[in-house]
Amino acid sequence: MLQALLSCGCDVDGLDPVYLRTMSDRQLTDYFGIPGLVQRYSSEYTSLLLGGPLLFDSNTGAVLETLRSYGIGLGLVTSSSSELTSIILAQCGFLEFFNGCTVTFSDCLRIKPNPDPILLALDKLSASHEATLFVGDSESDIIASRAAGVAFAQAGWSIDGIDHLGGRVPDMILSSINDILKHTCCDFSK
Repeated sequence: MLQALLSCGCDVDGLDPVYLRTMSDRQLTDYFGIPGLVQRYSSEYTSLLLGGPLLFDSNTGAVLETLRSYGIGLGLVTSSSSELTSIILAQCGFLEFFNGCTVTFSDCLRIKPNPDPILLALDKLSASHEATLFVGDSESDIIASRAAGVAFAQAGWSIDGIDHLGGRVPDMILSSINDILKHTCCDFSK
């Protein structure tokens, strides 16, 4: 996120990335004072997501389609704004996979590491705790997952890598997005 803002000419020294993710489009533009920032930022961020080891790789669409074809409900829980999340998912071509369940910071009073966003996603998907796998890449993700009572898989391909969980041990480590398919028929209960 910070790299994309830097590419847009924003001074991000000393800014908390978690706080930045919770800003609405207007707040981002007002804060940095750069007209058209949201469109430029979303384009830069999408390029980073698609071009690097962040969240999405060239197989992401195929994996999401395969999971959907198996009848597996897909949800997205993020601390980003709903506007930015929708723009990025649309630019990546993944919006259709999460139409029924996208939970952003504005959907809950408390964001991750609180479990509320995950619990809301479970409710939207009518999913059980035992049959749910939460894939994440940060300490707040694993804390929220544990508090929500769902299994946690570390997105080992993420920019944060597997060393940013605050000493917590995931239920599984996925080295690539394709590894999710190996666990679609598994019981994720602990």
